[in-house]
Amino acid sequence: MNDWDPRTPIARGILETSSGVSREIVVPVLGICLILSLALTVLAVQPFRQLGMPARIGALEGRLYLDELMPLLVVSLAAARHGTARSAQVASLRQGGQMDALLLLGWRPLPRLLLPAAVGTALALMPVTIWASLLSLVTSALTFRLDQGLSMELFWTEVAGVAYRADLVLALCKAAAFGVLSGFLSTLAGLRAGPG
Repeated sequence: MNDWDPRTPIARGILETSSGVSREIVVPVLGICLILSLALTVLAVQPFRQLGMPARIGALEGRLYLDELMPLLVVSLAAARHGTARSAQVASLRQGGQMDALLLLGWRPLPRLLLPAAVGTALALMPVTIWASLLSLVTSALTFRLDQGLSMELFWTEVAGVAYRADLVLALCKAAAFGVLSGFLSTLAGLRAGPG
């Protein structure tokens, strides 16, 4: 991402953006997922136990992680880490006059900036969302077993009862949509930079 060249094929730009996003967010996302799932499981088991249904925590966390929390968490970290770097890079191209020079030479830099950012970010966020969801569920299952002494099989049965393929597809679609928005918005924020 640092050495932007307008002659770079768009497909290569997409792959470079995707690998850059993945490198920047995988470790922070997985670390936060580990801590978050541990805390949520420990805090949620007691109320469920008081209601007489501690096993239902698997159903709650299965829906929570797959449907809502992980796509949002992943894109938030991607926007914070990669989006700001992308905005700064595009702003420096604009400030340095490279964008104006390319326009004078007849190049159209916008498609070469927007398309790789949007598609590359979307491609990177989809597998990271799945990894984050799986890590959160495994951490919750282990916490469920070690903290409460309940069967992991019971936890996974509850998760399987509420998690369908459609939920996985929905999580991937959310991650892709958020990734496209994050890529576009970070690039457009860099293009709006005024004179420095």
